[in-house]
Order: sequence, then structure tokens, then C-alpha cells
Amino acid sequence: DLSQWNDPCGRTFDVVQCIDVLPLLLDDAEASRVLRRLTSLLAPGGALLITELLPDVTVEPNSYMRYRSRAFWAAEFERLGLTIERAQAMYYWLPTGGPANRYLRFALTRLGPWTVYWSDRLAHALRMPWPASAGLDCRVQLLTLRHK
Repeated sequence: DLSQWNDPCGRTFDVVQCIDVLPLLLDDAEASRVLRRLTSLLAPGGALLITELLPDVTVEPNSYMRYRSRAFWAAEFERLGLTIERAQAMYYWLPTGGPANRYLRFALTRLGPWTVYWSDRLAHALRMPWPASAGLDCRVQLLTLRHK
């Protein structure tokens, strides 16, 4: 249970990462407990890295994911004394497997997974607008959180 975990040596950490975990917790109270636990594991000056979508309203795209609203997380961050130091988009269309155009997708996948990956990184670096085919997962952000 992530909300109960303690380091066996009693350490705190300069960086605590929680990548693609919080949306998998369907219960809001459990997500709050996990965030509180992760925050308690931070050393002074440490950074908590989480991935979140931060939509205007809570979205449940399927039966196993819950992207909580920006207001939900703002309240949680405030309660725990956390501020968003940086919010950075992570993907262009990588989570959806590449471009929706079947010819382009075929060409990129034939060239290998690195081509798909680097095409995603290039499109992301160029700040290209997301295509209509890009799912919610493509809009997830990496948040760097610190204590106020």
C-alpha cells in the first residue's frame, strides 16, 4: 500500500517520483493519502515529480483511470504546502502509438521503435499542436512540486 510505505532505513529523499500512478487510483481519498505519504518522504528542498493531466473537470476515460480536476489537485497541493515549480508536457502522440495516418504510422513503425520515439520527441520539442487523434494520455504533464 503506497499510502503506508516507509523507507526501512527511515530516509527521506531529494527526489520522489510518482510517474503514471495517481490516475490509476480510482478513489480520491486514496490518491490524497498517497500524495501525503509521498510528500512526507521528501527531504528539505526535495522535489516531488508526478504525472497528471489536470483537466478542468475530472475525467474517467475508462474503468481503470481517473484524471482528477485541476481544482482537486490545487486543493491537495495547498493542503500539503506544495507548489508547482514546473509543468512540462511529456508527449506528442507516443501514448497512442504514433500518428493516426496509417501510411505515416506504417512508415515510422517499419523504421523501428526509435523512429517513433524520436519523431514524438521532435514534434514535442517543436511544440506542434496536438492532432485530433491524440488521446488524453498525450496531454499528461510532468509536474515538479516543492514545499512552499
